[in-house]
Amino acid sequence: MRVPPDEFLLADALSERPDVRIELERVVPFRERTTPTLWIASQDAPWVTQAVGGDETVDEVEVLDAVDEGLVLQVDWAATSTPFLDVIAEADATCLKGIGTADGWSLTLRYPTHEAFTASYHRCSDEDIEFSVESVRSSAGIADYGVESMLTEPQREALNEALACGYFDVPRGATLQTLADRLGISDTAASQRLRRGIQKVLSEQLR
Repeated sequence: MRVPPDEFLLADALSERPDVRIELERVVPFRERTTPTLWIASQDAPWVTQAVGGDETVDEVEVLDAVDEGLVLQVDWAATSTPFLDVIAEADATCLKGIGTADGWSLTLRYPTHEAFTASYHRCSDEDIEFSVESVRSSAGIADYGVESMLTEPQREALNEALACGYFDVPRGATLQTLADRLGISDTAASQRLRRGIQKVLSEQLR
């Protein structure tokens, strides 16, 4: 599903820097309005802290780490809301993936039932909420799509390359340095991509 920034989160921050990309990390329960982390494609920590922390949808923000040419943030959402957030919260929808730019948010949502999705769709239409649905999948299909969609392209590449070169084999068929050389990055960056990618896959499968 695609929605404009002002229908979802961080509209103020995204409007300031059209070049910035924000990714919601892990599963986001909308009723609690909190998410463990989000990743932003900028290493300008002062700007990120000011822009994200000053957004009306954010209560508090903390920079946790710098990985993959961006910053990992801990965010507590404010009590403010939008009609779209109210609709998907009422439906008990869960966000498997969210990518935000100045052009809008691309969301992968999981609804508890098809009826919940249908009711949410009609309510958005009735309340003139701007949105578009790009695809709908069955429960099994959503689960499969969710794992894949939660990975960034660098994480997906690192995991695929690690499998291909035998990094996960016993005994191990390649070292971390070998994997890093094949990816053209440092061994530290390779380790971070593997760790974050594996964490995302496990958090989805073991919930």
